[in-house]
Amino acid sequence: MPWSPALPSALAFGIAAVFGVLAVVGWRHRGKRCAGAFVGLTMAFGLWSLCYGIQLGYTTAAEQLEWWRAGLVFGSFVAPAWVLFGLRYAGKDEWITVDAVVTLFAEPVAFVALIYANGSHRLVWSAIGFQSGGPIAAISADLAAGYYLHVTYHYGLVGFGSLLVVGAASHSLGLYRRQAISLVTATAPPAFASLSYTVGRSPVSGVDLTPFASIFTLFGVSVALFRFDLLDRTPIAREQALAEAGDGLLVLDADEVVVDADDRARHVIDCLSLLGRPFAELFPEATLETFSGTVIESRTPSGRRYYEVRIVKLDDDGGQFTGYSVTFRDVTDRRAYEQRLEVANRVLRHNLRNDMNLVEGVASRIESGESTDPEADARLIRKRAERVVELGEKARVMTRIGPASGVPGRTLDLVGSVERVVSAFAEREPRAHYVRALPDSLPAVVTDESALRTALRELVENAIEHNNTTDSPLVRIEGVRDGELVRLRVVDDGPGIPLSESEVLQSGTETPLHHGGGMGLWLAYWSTQAAGGELTIEHCTEDGSVVELTFPAPDA
Repeated sequence: MPWSPALPSALAFGIAAVFGVLAVVGWRHRGKRCAGAFVGLTMAFGLWSLCYGIQLGYTTAAEQLEWWRAGLVFGSFVAPAWVLFGLRYAGKDEWITVDAVVTLFAEPVAFVALIYANGSHRLVWSAIGFQSGGPIAAISADLAAGYYLHVTYHYGLVGFGSLLVVGAASHSLGLYRRQAISLVTATAPPAFASLSYTVGRSPVSGVDLTPFASIFTLFGVSVALFRFDLLDRTPIAREQALAEAGDGLLVLDADEVVVDADDRARHVIDCLSLLGRPFAELFPEATLETFSGTVIESRTPSGRRYYEVRIVKLDDDGGQFTGYSVTFRDVTDRRAYEQRLEVANRVLRHNLRNDMNLVEGVASRIESGESTDPEADARLIRKRAERVVELGEKARVMTRIGPASGVPGRTLDLVGSVERVVSAFAEREPRAHYVRALPDSLPAVVTDESALRTALRELVENAIEHNNTTDSPLVRIEGVRDGELVRLRVVDDGPGIPLSESEVLQSGTETPLHHGGGMGLWLAYWSTQAAGGELTIEHCTEDGSVVELTFPAPDA
């Protein structure tokens, strides 16, 4: 009988035509990462549907048989194409080797050979019937072991490909997850239809409805392609960006809109909702060209942090520009180290020049015989030399202070540390009056006990040496637990810390116009941080100063 297609054929042709359009779109974007596998997948589905539409235009089993076989051939390549797509989507390019591809397609090729040699072995089907009483007149085959083994392999590949897609998107947010949902959901109806046919439970008895169920695949792939920019944006952009990442990551598309962000970037920018926001809205005073290489400040629950910004253009395998990665690298410790070097250099340069000028003048006076009291001048030279040595030691300690970031703390009784520091000063400076207002025990979480003692020594020394209002300077050390914090206060009755010193210390940085006069407070400040605490100047007047050290309580 002549070929006379009816409604089922028209539906199959329509599905094949749309798959053909998608294949053309994929080919036109063949430079994109997933385009090749996408074209193979859509062509396999489309040719399968086309063969099915031609098959259903005939009314006898003999006439339908060749097109049914052709449909089986093209359908057997759907699952391998889906796996290749999943590998490309997930960025597993290193897995796509010649041996892997040959292994992947070896079974479909062998199955094709079995299809066309079935008359001699009957491993794919044992008999062919014809189902003509229902809504679709089509071949009804008694399937054999070879077919069941093939579809088992086929289902395994579909599952593996779906895991690749879901796994790639599970580490991403927003757009990529919606892509993955669309793609994986699209595979479910054809897989269910194929399984129903295989186990003999097809809604139309004996008829494989998989090509018709692929209309849902069309919908899912179309959504991923046209709504979620499948070929332009894949999680590989995130993986490439993560390779460049520091402590925070934004992924921007080619239009400079945020399409992905990690949790740390939200803390750096202090914004919970980043997806879909233009870069210019997040940083209105900067452009991408000027923003890269800058350092930004961020207030976090753990204190002030500094992040260096790096921006990298992202290209896919075809060299097509896809967007940008914006990474934020925590440089707080590096910045603090550079600042310590700067302060040490400034103080050493200033003090060494002054002290050496004085030593040179006194030595010249002694040498020329103009000194009225050579012994006193010699003592002055010795005292200045000792001061230079002490200053150099402080500079050495300052530049070697280690950061507390990432260092685990341990519980330490602060009373013992205070006692050791005060006892040493009591022997060295007996003229001072020391008061300890401490409980019997004051445990706190400290990362470096040596750094804690350095901070206490500097504060006690400053309280004694800079107190020129009395012959018996007061140094009072108080300690108390306050909720989740443990507070140590060093109180003196001196002239007060100069305003310039306290302002610089509170800002946490020096400038050419605003800097401290010495090294002691800075050493105490950074030593406290290295010990896992914070130093603040609580009170500063002509009647004295109060400097507070705070540390976490053990069970906070």
